[in-house]
Amino acid sequence: MQPTSVKGSNSLASIAGTWSGSVQTDIREVPLSFTVDKSGTARASVASQSASVHDGAEYRDGQLRAKISGPPGLYERDTKKALDLDLQLFLRPSGVLNGGATTVPLSHPEWGTVTYFVQITKQKE
Repeated sequence: MQPTSVKGSNSLASIAGTWSGSVQTDIREVPLSFTVDKSGTARASVASQSASVHDGAEYRDGQLRAKISGPPGLYERDTKKALDLDLQLFLRPSGVLNGGATTVPLSHPEWGTVTYFVQITKQKE
C-alpha cells in the first residue's frame, strides 16, 4: 500500500517535522508516526506501516486535527478491517502533542467507537 499524503492548510507547516509516539488502546500500544513537511504535506504510519491522511488535516490554535486510515491486520477479530483514527491532539507546553484518537476498539470492533489516548513527540532532526 502506497502512503497517501495530504496538503493541509498552511498552518500544518508550523509543526513541520516527524512526530512519533503511540496510541494507547484497550489491548496494547500501537506505534504512530505523523510527518509534516515544510509545505504542509502530512504523512502517517500506524504500527510501522504506511497510513493515509485524509483531506482536511489542520493545525490551528494549538490543536492538530487529522483523520488517518491505517493498515488492516490490527484487529484480532477482523483482520481485514483498517484502523481509522480521528485525531484531536493539543500542543502542550512541554512540546508534545497529546489528546485522543476516536476509533472502534481493537479487541471488540462491534462495540462502536471509543477514544484512545495518543501522545507523539517531535523527533530531533
